[in-house]
Amino acid sequence: MTALDPALAADGVAEALGVMYGGAPPWGRFDPLPQHVRFDLTDVGTSVWAQLGVFSGTDPESGKTYADEDDVALVDDPGTEPDVVVSGSAGDVDAWLWHRGAADALRVEGDPAVRERLGAILSNPVD
Repeated sequence: MTALDPALAADGVAEALGVMYGGAPPWGRFDPLPQHVRFDLTDVGTSVWAQLGVFSGTDPESGKTYADEDDVALVDDPGTEPDVVVSGSAGDVDAWLWHRGAADALRVEGDPAVRERLGAILSNPVD
C-alpha cells in the first residue's frame, strides 16, 4: 500500500469528519452535545476537532425520519479540553476514518463513554 501524502491525508481527515460522517443536509438539524474529540495528526503538527451531537430530520425524497441519531460535526477548536484525543499520523487517522486502516496504529485516550459513542458513529458506513 502506498502511503498518502501527509497534507492530502490531513485534508481527508477533515473531509471524513465534516462531510462523510457529519454535515447535516438542509432538511436536517444537528444538535451539538458538550463532547469534543481532538484528532492530533502527529506528522503534520495539526489538530482537527469534532463535536458529538444528534441528528434529526425527515428526508423529503424518501420520507425516512431520523430522530436524535448520534452524529458528529467538524468544528473549530472550542478552547476547551477535549473529552477524547485520537492521535497518529495523518495517513493512519485518515485510513481509519475511511475504514481502510486499523485502530492499532492510533492512540485513543479519554472518557470511555465518549470513546464508545464516537466508535459507534464511526462504525457506520461512510456516506
